[in-house]
Order: sequence, then C-alpha cells, then structure tokens
Amino acid sequence: MDNQNLNKVSPPSITKLFWIFFRVGAFTFGGGYAMLPIIQRELVDKQGWLEEEDFIDMIGITQSAPGPVAVNSAIYLGYRLSGLGGALSSVIGAVLPSLLTIMAIAWALSQYNLDLLNHAFAGVRPTVVSLITYAAWTMGKKTLKTPTKVVMAVVAAVLIVVLDLHPVWLILGGALLGLSFNSRTRQGGAQS
Repeated sequence: MDNQNLNKVSPPSITKLFWIFFRVGAFTFGGGYAMLPIIQRELVDKQGWLEEEDFIDMIGITQSAPGPVAVNSAIYLGYRLSGLGGALSSVIGAVLPSLLTIMAIAWALSQYNLDLLNHAFAGVRPTVVSLITYAAWTMGKKTLKTPTKVVMAVVAAVLIVVLDLHPVWLILGGALLGLSFNSRTRQGGAQS
C-alpha cells in the first residue's frame, strides 16, 4: 500500500494493535507460520489497514530477518501502522500469551503428572499442520502468478527437501533473481 492509500485509513491505536496481536498469539498454536493467515484476516481483510500485496511483501521481509517470524511480523506491522509504540504493543501482544501459557504449563508439570496435556498436544499438531498448509496455499495463490515464479518455487522446494539446502541461501538467491528480473524488465521497457 503506498503512503497515499495508507493515509486514507486512520492508523490504529497501540491499544487496538496490542489486543489484535494478543488474540492472534492466544489462539494460534504452531508458531509464526500458523499465525500468518489469522494476522492477514485481521489486518488485511477485516480492518483494511494493509493491501494483500503489502502483506505478502511483509512476509518476505520478516523471513529475511533473523528471529521468529511471528515476532518480526508483529514488529514490522506494528511499526508500519503506528510507529514505535505500535511495534512495541504488537510484539508484546503477540508473545505475552505464549509466555503466560508456558509459565502455566511449567508450573502444572512441576506439580502434577499430566498425561492429558500430552494427549491434548498430540491432537493440536494436525491442526498446526493444516494452518501452515493453509498459509502456504493462500500465499501461493497470490504470489505464483507466472510460470517463472512457479518454477522458482518448485526448484526452491526441491533444493530444501532433496539437497537439504539452508533456507537463507534460497532467500538470498530469490532476492537476487527478483532483482535480476526486475532490472531486465526495466531495461526492456526503457528500450521500447
């Protein structure tokens, strides 16, 4: 979303950002990738604070930075929408539910033998896989619109699965390919 469109929608308050990210953090199991479709639904679809393309760009940026994607996303989006206060409130909102949950589980495990907890986590795992698959599916539909992008995605998947290549090399390679294709497109447009 360009600055002109961003100015049409009033920026959210830091309190509203905190509660949105708190809800996302509280009701999402499986880490940052499982959070992405919920964050997208809230910020893009429901609130209209971001365009879909901006959200997809954010995912690329936050995955390129060191650290957990959920924390990076909260910081980036909070800062983009409401400055430093938005970044702080978003990241605190995103991580606080996990912190409280882990502290409660650690306390419970130190007090009781909780086989039920292990069974509950076993039931949550398939849901986490489905949330991550959903995030990949929706991002893929919006991103893989040309044969070149589809080939790049397939090659990247093969390199990760078959050759066990570290994702950082794929991110860097994808960035270089994107710059190369963009440069060629500009040169071709300038010659016309």
